[in-house]
Amino acid sequence: MNDAKISPNITEVTKERPVPVIVTFCPPAAGPLFGLMLVIIGLVAAGRVVWSVVFGPAVVLLAAVWLAAVWLAAVGLVVVLLVAGGGGAGTYVDE
Repeated sequence: MNDAKISPNITEVTKERPVPVIVTFCPPAAGPLFGLMLVIIGLVAAGRVVWSVVFGPAVVLLAAVWLAAVWLAAVGLVVVLLVAGGGGAGTYVDE
């Protein structure tokens, strides 16, 4: 048996990982017309994630950047929303 020289670090509660949300105001040709776009947040291989509780109120962080080019008469807006669930913990189940 291969014994470890130090004991493993056990984390009871992990830090929240915000999930990005993309909102479109000027829709691309592929859609959607207005509203939320799907965002891939990760891949779980050979298993599944079981949520222990329903997400609570979300915390929304907003960062907006205005890009204006008067000589092209073009104005663009990029908005990044980070939504973190108020509660909820995922448990990985190896199947």
